Amino acid sequence: MLQLGALYVVATPIGNMLDMSPRAIDVLTRADLILAERPTYSKKLLSHFQIPIKQMKPYQDQNEAGMSDFVLQQLLQGKQVALISDAGTPLISDPGYQLVRKALQANVLVHSVAGPCALSAAWSVGAIGGGRFLFLGFVSHRSCTRRAELKRADDTHYAFAFYESPHRLIDSLHDLRAVVGSSRVVSLVKELTKQHEHIFHGQLDDVIDQLGIDQVKGEWVVLVSASAEVEKPYPQALAHELAALVGRSAASKLVSQHFGVPKNQVYAELKQEFK
Repeated sequence: MLQLGALYVVATPIGNMLDMSPRAIDVLTRADLILAERPTYSKKLLSHFQIPIKQMKPYQDQNEAGMSDFVLQQLLQGKQVALISDAGTPLISDPGYQLVRKALQANVLVHSVAGPCALSAAWSVGAIGGGRFLFLGFVSHRSCTRRAELKRADDTHYAFAFYESPHRLIDSLHDLRAVVGSSRVVSLVKELTKQHEHIFHGQLDDVIDQLGIDQVKGEWVVLVSASAEVEKPYPQALAHELAALVGRSAASKLVSQHFGVPKNQVYAELKQEFK
């Protein structure tokens, strides 16, 4: 019986070549097939580490549907396949989802070769705080859609992060200001691990003022602090009466549904009242 191959999702440096792991070099050296977002670009990386290329094919958003089927057949025939993006960890705003899903559904082994990731690197140095945050990937290039995406994220009261290209950064920051206000604390992280790495941290208006035309160059990670969750008013006397009739849990649910108040807020206050 033919042994199944394995798919390796391999992280590569986001700027500093010293971040390339020995395991990544080993996996890429042994791979029968390397899938790259831009083969011409990735060949420079492989050449730097003297990694021989047995076979390399482009794997992009445009060809993912057809290419994932082709690669799955290679895996089912016992081939060792490595997936890399231009930089960082694949599938974090890069193609690869369809291939990984199909491989798992076919019981093919999928391995993570962990390493650099712009998102986690930016979060670790951005000083935004909070243990939870949302990642939006690249936000829309259309202002109205972008504002809607930013508002949905902000309405969760979690901190959030998104990637942005240099030519859209200022427009996105203006849309962000329209959604969260000028005083929200943000961090803008550019060119992570590279020579011109820089972190702009502070209130949004101040950060925008710090950005000169020459400083907008490079790839960006935008981190936005969480909005404060404001408690909404509701008729507490009615809540107390309901609690006496149907219990705190049911009363909290009814008040939440009718007055748009978080259920846990009502329940906590009822619990405190009836102590």
